[in-house]
Amino acid sequence: MAPLRSLALAFIAYHCCEGARWSSGSPKNGAMLYTCNGGTATLSWNIDLTTGDVIQDIKWFLDDISMVRETIATSSRGSFFPVPGYDTRLKFLTNAGLQLDHVTTGDAGNYSVEIIGRDGFGAQFTMRRSVHVEVFNDLPTTDHMLHVIHRGVTAKENESNLALELRCGNFTYPGRPPFDVMWQVHLLKLIR
Repeated sequence: MAPLRSLALAFIAYHCCEGARWSSGSPKNGAMLYTCNGGTATLSWNIDLTTGDVIQDIKWFLDDISMVRETIATSSRGSFFPVPGYDTRLKFLTNAGLQLDHVTTGDAGNYSVEIIGRDGFGAQFTMRRSVHVEVFNDLPTTDHMLHVIHRGVTAKENESNLALELRCGNFTYPGRPPFDVMWQVHLLKLIR
């Protein structure tokens, strides 16, 4: 009888670890997402399913700044239902992600997803993740301005190859800002 018991335990251990999982590109639980007023917030949740896994229901929630929780969309058996107020701005992505267009400062808060499904053996599984969305009405710098700060010129090997460091502002949050800065160089020829 002992070999059967260890075989059953091995099957349970294998079964519990091979089911649906968050895709590697999905934001980590509690991650921060920054966007600007009028921009787009992409909640790129996605799960990898194994053979026989079926997603039955998905619910998306927003806990706003005042900590009031509201359901913003549901999906049941593959049909997507955003609630009024979100129906023209919310798009379904992949198997659990959302895209919120025309973001306002009122959209800031903690977004979460709850996925309920069944695996190939008929066992129910539930998966949850959340992302905090910060919406900036102005540039997220200490004075809401971008500044070009010259940090000196250094010569490299010879005087025709110079390096110049430019900085664009003191941002109020860690990480990469939700926009790219592109510098243009205009060379002036000096006449002697």
